[in-house]
Amino acid sequence: MQASKRPRTQAMNGSAAYTGGLPQVTPDVLAFVLRDASITDVMHVAHTCRSLHAMVHGLAQCTCATRPFGERDDESAPTRAFWSHWVAERTSAPKDDERSFKQHASANRPTLVHYWLRANMDPSVAMDHALRWACRHGNGALVDALLRDARVRADSRRNTPIRWASGSGRADIVRRLLHEPSVDPTACEGEALRVACTKGHAPVVRLLLCGDSSPLDRNTDDAACATSSAAIRDLIADCNTAHARRFPANVLRDALCSACAKGRLLVVESLVHGHWVSGDALSSALTAAAARGHDPIVKLLLRQTHIVRHFEHVVSALDHARRLHRWSTMALLAQHLATLSK
Repeated sequence: MQASKRPRTQAMNGSAAYTGGLPQVTPDVLAFVLRDASITDVMHVAHTCRSLHAMVHGLAQCTCATRPFGERDDESAPTRAFWSHWVAERTSAPKDDERSFKQHASANRPTLVHYWLRANMDPSVAMDHALRWACRHGNGALVDALLRDARVRADSRRNTPIRWASGSGRADIVRRLLHEPSVDPTACEGEALRVACTKGHAPVVRLLLCGDSSPLDRNTDDAACATSSAAIRDLIADCNTAHARRFPANVLRDALCSACAKGRLLVVESLVHGHWVSGDALSSALTAAAARGHDPIVKLLLRQTHIVRHFEHVVSALDHARRLHRWSTMALLAQHLATLSK
């Protein structure tokens, strides 16, 4: 006689539902039972409870969403109900969640970070880890939510948030951080400015130099001005230097030379037309641009008064261009020298 087969449970995935385990329960009951569990524990329980799996399935599919649950069109009503009840029931975040909180903040998953904040997670965990990564990823809503908490320091780890935001070209985040009294954009020998110049983030450079006092940042779209040399030249000249942020001369020189070496024309225009750099810095910048063959930057620097008056600086740049076989740059500099000798 053939033995009867016992029913098998199916593996949980996006299409197959678990056929055994706990009976159907309501979202509020599940949320109360799991109020002290971490999100990792909730996911494990989802494999034994058909109801809970249906509620948390949307979370696994939408971990990279930019809007919190309850505001999304692609989530089910049970999902919305469970997570709303769950964050309301929790009184503290388990230690297991701190590691996941940092991981998802680093991985640019603001949906989960928002829910942890609502579930009493300390936003200043690991020296404001979430704020630093939100600044790097450009999550403005998350940055605002974190800065509203008194435990979060905008200048944590030697002003890392503004340094990371500047390096990533997040002009809106930089503008928000500059409103914080504790933030110092000149920290770490002006790293925020140097990195922004090296990577060619012209709107960030203008914000770091002028703050919100620049009419370019108040009345003009960053994306439009990023491709408009005329806008930079006209509006930077009108910047209220009385409120400008003063970086040390060596920082401005290094930033200008880095921008010239990388061919960042818009950044060089911002620095030159705003009269931020000294004559010696312009000479070093001309050599750096000539050595890499960036002819548009060379032409811009040759129009500056300090370069025009000093014959030896052009000769030095010509020598660097010759040694590195920058033939078009050599022709440009030789023509300029011929003009000076007349």
